[in-house]
Amino acid sequence: MNYLFGINDIDFQRIPDSFRAKAEFKDIDPGRLKESLNDKKDKYARMWESRLQYQVKDLPNLEETSRELNRDLRKIGLV
Repeated sequence: MNYLFGINDIDFQRIPDSFRAKAEFKDIDPGRLKESLNDKKDKYARMWESRLQYQVKDLPNLEETSRELNRDLRKIGLV
């Protein structure tokens, strides 16, 4: 998501409705996104560098990326 927000040709107004529809299709409460991300924060921290360092050039800091992601999700009304 963090990477996608840097791309200009994506219609971000469609993301909230699409996300909610997909979550509901899978019987997942879309209102739990923030809680779910927080629950998995330790897992992401353990795997951030080991899984992504070879895939992402200049891998950003996890905490900074997490703050940016939360800010962007608030902008489009998902958290």
